[in-house]
Amino acid sequence: GNIRFPHNLGGTPEFIIIKKTSGTGSWLVYHKDLGAGYNIFLDTDAKRTSSTVQGYIGTQTDTNIVLDGGGQGNTVFGDGTFICYAWKNTAYSSFGTYTQAASTSSPRAFTTGFPVKFLLIKCTTVGDDHWQLYDAFMTVPGVSSGALGSLRPDTDHSEATASSTTRAITLSTTDGWQLNANITHNAVNGGGGRNYIWCAFG
Repeated sequence: GNIRFPHNLGGTPEFIIIKKTSGTGSWLVYHKDLGAGYNIFLDTDAKRTSSTVQGYIGTQTDTNIVLDGGGQGNTVFGDGTFICYAWKNTAYSSFGTYTQAASTSSPRAFTTGFPVKFLLIKCTTVGDDHWQLYDAFMTVPGVSSGALGSLRPDTDHSEATASSTTRAITLSTTDGWQLNANITHNAVNGGGGRNYIWCAFG
C-alpha cells in the first residue's frame, strides 16, 4: 500500500531523492517531468523506469510525500531506515525538461528567475547517458572563458573537461542557464529525440 508523510514545503514537491540508510539500495529519484508512474536512479546511467511491484515514488500532493509500496515483491520501501530530500520551485530552485533540439545552430535559454550556481541534467529516454552536474565554481583552466567542467553523480570519475561537455552549458549570472549552440553530446543534447530533465539551484 501507499506510504505517506508530511513534507511541509507549502506546495507540491517537484524533485525528490530517497535513499535507504540502514542497508544497501539505489538512490531513487522523482522529477515532476518524468511522467506519471516513472522514477529514475541517481546512481546509474539508466533511462527512466516505470512503476513496478518493487515500489516507487508516486504522484505527489501539496501536503504529503507519497510512496507506493508496490506489491508483495516490494524491495524498495521494505523494512529499514530511509532519508528523503524534497524540493519545489522557489526563488532559488527550479525544475524542468527539454527535448533534443532539431537544430543546434542557436543556443537555447532556460529561465529560472535567479542566477544558477548548480545544474543537474539527465537524459530520461535513452540509457547509457550519464547524469551531468555543472557547478558555477568548476571552471576549466586553459579552456575558453566560462567553460565548465562536469561531474557524473552515477560514477566515481574525476571532473570531465572534454570540450564536448565543458562548452555545452553556460550558467547565467542573472537568470537561468543556457544550452550552447553546436552541442550534440548525448548526455545533454543527443540525437534520436532524446528527452532530458534538469534541476537548477541558486
